[in-house]
Amino acid sequence: KPPRHIPFAYALYGADSGRKLGEGLIEMKEAAQTLDLGAFKERPILSALTGFSAPVKIDRSISLDVRLKLAGYDEDLFNRWAAIEGLWRDLCLSFAGMKELTDREGALTRFTGALERSLKGASVDLALTAELLRCPSEAELILGADKIDPDAIVRARKKVRKSVAASLKGQLLNTYDRLRSNAPFEPTAEQAGERALKNAALSLLVASGEDQIALDQAKTASNMTDEAAATAALAMSASALKEEALDRFYSRWKSDSLVVNKWLAWRAMAPGPNALDEIKRLTQHEAFDASNPNKVRAVIGVFARENLGGFHRADGAGYSFFIDQVLGIDAKNPQLAARLTTSVENWRQFEPGRRALLEKELKRLAGEKGVSANLYEMASRLLGV
Repeated sequence: KPPRHIPFAYALYGADSGRKLGEGLIEMKEAAQTLDLGAFKERPILSALTGFSAPVKIDRSISLDVRLKLAGYDEDLFNRWAAIEGLWRDLCLSFAGMKELTDREGALTRFTGALERSLKGASVDLALTAELLRCPSEAELILGADKIDPDAIVRARKKVRKSVAASLKGQLLNTYDRLRSNAPFEPTAEQAGERALKNAALSLLVASGEDQIALDQAKTASNMTDEAAATAALAMSASALKEEALDRFYSRWKSDSLVVNKWLAWRAMAPGPNALDEIKRLTQHEAFDASNPNKVRAVIGVFARENLGGFHRADGAGYSFFIDQVLGIDAKNPQLAARLTTSVENWRQFEPGRRALLEKELKRLAGEKGVSANLYEMASRLLGV
């Protein structure tokens, strides 16, 4: 293919000082171009495609040290987010034993420092700063793993978030208090950014043990965004206040079917050693309707996709429950049942024990008499037969 015109905006930062050394724009029109930027007093670090100057991907190998420095100093918030999001992932996978990372404890400390710097300088784009505080979910993390050990990922993600939350607790509290407001709700970008950053800080504060703040917010919130964020933060925790928050939310909103779907999904995602028992009880709850596709997706679909610890139990009980549910749904809605099985399309990537259990259940599904053509086709495709 002939070379395309690519406007390549860049910035250079000092490897030691973190100070911006220069910036510019290269009009790339040839297959190969060389640019002489002159001499620098310290080694420059490149921040590429600043301002999202071109919709292209760069095949670039960057050292951990450079990534950590860009995470702390890059003035381009999108590039800073890209660095930080990648470090969240790699740190979690490293502590799970699924990725090599030099001095992961030291890297975690430096990473926390980069987040602290972002919080202190949060003034330009609060919504994007909020994204910097969001650790990828367990379901997102397994996308970056070649071999998946669910228990290790759950433990590692919890450790990384808890460590970051503990180290930044004071800064998170300051951010949360600064953004609390009694102003009337307005659907403006400014208020949306304030709410996003406040609630991102709240989620980490709950991980650090500050759960009462979340319950107070759930009780006093003047808008759904804040009430839902506080309730969800408690739902995803091991807090003793979790059940009170969830029960309160359901009592308040049980007449709104769309809002109840959120509540069902939080219940289905909630971690803990009794997650499978909880999901079984949820299928008997008055809010669940097996004939309603949205309710099924909110409970069975979310449980299989998002609740790594509960669904991927080492004894295979989560898989057995899931296949039983899929077979029951197949009799009413074959398309939905077939779609649900995509939750286990990565079954070959799991560690040997779970892989064998998943294969056994998929073979049971494919061999069941009377299953729909949709479901049989999906099961056969997953098994490769």
